[in-house]
Amino acid sequence: ITTTGLSNNEVKILQKTVERLSNSPSAGTLPVRSLQDCAFLGTMGRVVMVGVSGQSNEIEDLQISLLEQWNDYILEGCVSQPFFLSIALQKDSIDDDDDALLLTKVTDKIQDQINFFSLKVPLSPGNSRSSKSFVPTFNYKVDVRTGIETDSKTIFVFDDLISDNLRERLFNVVLGYKGDIDIDRWDDGNKGPDPGRWVRGGLVDAIDDTSIKNFGLTTEATEDICDNTHEALAEFEGILSSLFPSVTISRLSRWGMGQESVTPLTANA
Repeated sequence: ITTTGLSNNEVKILQKTVERLSNSPSAGTLPVRSLQDCAFLGTMGRVVMVGVSGQSNEIEDLQISLLEQWNDYILEGCVSQPFFLSIALQKDSIDDDDDALLLTKVTDKIQDQINFFSLKVPLSPGNSRSSKSFVPTFNYKVDVRTGIETDSKTIFVFDDLISDNLRERLFNVVLGYKGDIDIDRWDDGNKGPDPGRWVRGGLVDAIDDTSIKNFGLTTEATEDICDNTHEALAEFEGILSSLFPSVTISRLSRWGMGQESVTPLTANA
């Protein structure tokens, strides 16, 4: 096993788990190689590579079992974060490299995953203007207790971050109105949702409940918002980028919207 970004305690848990899942003859004998942390922060910088002997069809079984077990550990509070997992036959492993070269190869593997899954697609760049609206008006620390777990959150309130003009133009993007031209608008107050933009059944509030057919954006409307360039969206993305200049604010990859892990309400939004 080769790891980077995991704590000593997590490495011990990982070693025991892999030994158990792979039916290792004796506990504590599976060699583990821990590298220094790579350049990526958070889950991105947590990588586990396992070299196995046997048949290639055993790789998928071990991968699924290990990830499921680690997810259980997260729910139980034994560990806090997931990791990138790479399992290969020992003849294809890269454990013979020195630490510096191996860390470079690990970093390259992470970058390949980031590119493949579009995990780092930056928003429109922010401008250099200074604004008092970039300073939180209020901030709160909240502890939310669910069962036996306590989730601590920090909430920042920004006043005047979005002007009334920008808010109106963002609303026009959702409604499908182009530019600031004063055109005849659909009277949804009297006619209901615009059938050219909204469709019955386009939004389902719960995964298991398909009996309620709420209105949601049409496929064409959603693709228009997500795939085309809109000045109002670019301006708002610039504000977010300026708000957090020390990090790269990215769009959420479509790979992050698992069919069962995210409600249709969130996906539709």
